[in-house]
Amino acid sequence: HARGEVNVGSFGFRRWMLEGDARIGPAGLLAGIAMEEGSDDYPYSISRPGNPDTSLRRDNSDFRRRQVYLHGDVSLDRGSILSFMGQAARAETGVPGSVTFPSPEARQKDDNANVQFSYRTDRFEGIDVEVQSGFRYGFQNYRDPNPLFPIDTYYHNSAVSVNPQVRATPFDGFRLIFGGEMSEA
Repeated sequence: HARGEVNVGSFGFRRWMLEGDARIGPAGLLAGIAMEEGSDDYPYSISRPGNPDTSLRRDNSDFRRRQVYLHGDVSLDRGSILSFMGQAARAETGVPGSVTFPSPEARQKDDNANVQFSYRTDRFEGIDVEVQSGFRYGFQNYRDPNPLFPIDTYYHNSAVSVNPQVRATPFDGFRLIFGGEMSEA
């Protein structure tokens, strides 16, 4: 199957998306790409005590986001499945600042990526075993070249995790779950 979508809206908003999925025997795959952007430069009015109403325009509030993703699974045998998911997104946005202290050139960039794997089996009578593992990456960068107060700062985080879990149903109406999680960030 394949699917596409296009949207347009106010203040320069545009979005498009392409997605496809297929299943061949024991394997399934879903992949897609999406992009959205807009100028977001709308007009607005403010009132201040002692001053007449002022009409302004919100500038430097544009945005652009892109995303790609991939999901899949493989049935290894009658009771076991291996699945995975990957996603990456990148965004850049203008940061207009406040009415009193506008930031006509301030920008923020965000990069994010996630990868997850999962193995699940119920090959043992009354016992399900699942192990999930993942990696997450995030990076944010904010820059404002204001000559009086220049800012160039960033935040970065990477995390890896493992989560094994055993679910047992020794008899009807009773379920026992045992597991743990380890993560490093």
